[in-house]
Amino acid sequence: MMKRLLILLALFAAAGCGGAKIDESTDVEIYTEAHEKMTRKRWAAAGTRFEDLDKYHPASPLVADSLVLAAYSYYMDGNFASALANIDRFLRFFPGHRHADYMIYLRGMSFMAQASDVQRDASMTRDALAAFNLLIERFPDSEYAENAKNKVMILRGYLAGKLMFLARQDQREQNWTSSITRLNVLVLTFQDTAMVPEALYRLAAAYAALGMESQVRVQQELLRVNFPDSDWIEKAQKL
Repeated sequence: MMKRLLILLALFAAAGCGGAKIDESTDVEIYTEAHEKMTRKRWAAAGTRFEDLDKYHPASPLVADSLVLAAYSYYMDGNFASALANIDRFLRFFPGHRHADYMIYLRGMSFMAQASDVQRDASMTRDALAAFNLLIERFPDSEYAENAKNKVMILRGYLAGKLMFLARQDQREQNWTSSITRLNVLVLTFQDTAMVPEALYRLAAAYAALGMESQVRVQQELLRVNFPDSDWIEKAQKL
């Protein structure tokens, strides 16, 4: 019996030696190593090492800052999924932290970096817009608030551009009713974007194709009154 017990203990010891290596570094040592990697712009390695601090020392007072720097490192590396994972973990456990406004801002930037192409799914644009609006609402005096407002304008332009892209496609296929629906949403929802003059012109064109002359004149007049210097006026008058 004793011999069998010794054999089992030896097997367990061997299995333990072959298992995952436990990092015995202190929280300060891990933080310092990660910060050095970040300073050398080894972004992916820095992000991983900052995450190690949370992994091995979850009660450390350095965890919040390490999540901030992990998110930033992954963002700089272009690994937006990992950046967002760290941001969401931070905001879940440290919503009142002094860097909460920055992390919401970085959340918006991480989505925005994936949202510039109007031919893509607009969900990233909407998520970015939601993050920046949340920052403006919760932290109106933040140093990032003004920049967030500028990003909101850009993102609204993206969404208007997405609608315009689809409306143009509808008109190429002579799907006039669908294009009218999209263009009306654009004009009503995104009045502060550069897409509105073209939208009014294309509304006039769609109504002309359907023989709705009174609506053509309405769009022409709206274009003339609201955008007197637009190049789309001349085109609209030729319909």
